[in-house]
This record gives sequence, structure tokens and C-alpha cells, in this order.
Amino acid sequence: QWEKAARGRDSRYHVWGNYFIPSYCWGHDARRPDDPLNLRPVGYVPSDESVYDVRDMAGSATELTLGLTDDVGRYGAWRGGSWRTATQYFFRIANRNGRQPWDSWHDTGLRLVAEPVSPTKLEQ
Repeated sequence: QWEKAARGRDSRYHVWGNYFIPSYCWGHDARRPDDPLNLRPVGYVPSDESVYDVRDMAGSATELTLGLTDDVGRYGAWRGGSWRTATQYFFRIANRNGRQPWDSWHDTGLRLVAEPVSPTKLEQ
């Protein structure tokens, strides 16, 4: 589901299209020299939004997903680039960076997804 949300219906390489544009995501090469490298709030880079209105799929924080990068399940698939990422390869939607699922890094996180709840269900 992560990849579908990022890729959209037209099988793009990056959230915004098929060509890498450093200023379209919050990565190492997108910052100004006077900007500190660190996480940014959701929506900080407006162009980092998928056709499904999912934000920050290619920058700010690398995300742990339920996918695996090997056949025996040793490595979790970390997706998307982060503010530390300087290589455009890691911002490609198809990229899966293998790390132990319990690894802790200061540029990673996870995305919580929930179905929207209608106001009438909240009142019940």
C-alpha cells in the first residue's frame, strides 16, 4: 500500500513525477546552506504529495513499512528518503532500504494510517 500511495495510477518514479528534482523533497540537497538538517513538519515541501494527497513520501523521514527486502524476513523495508539522504536513488518510490525492523535511527519513523471516521459515528 505504501508504494501504491506514492506511485499513483501512472507508475511514476518519484512522488511528483519521473525526474528527480531535489527541491521537491526535504533531503540533504534541498536545504539552503543556512538551514539546519533535521525533520520538518508534515507538508513542509508542498510538491512532496502523491496523487492520493499523501504527504512527505520522499523526504523528511525514512519510513518503516511492513514489506521485506529479503526472502527470509530478516530485514524490514525502509522506504522514502530522509533529511540526511543525499543520493537521489533513495528517493525513488521502488527503493527498499533493508534494515533490522528494531533498528533505531534519528532520521526514521513510521506512518500511521487510519480510515476516516464520519461525524455520525463519533456521535454514537
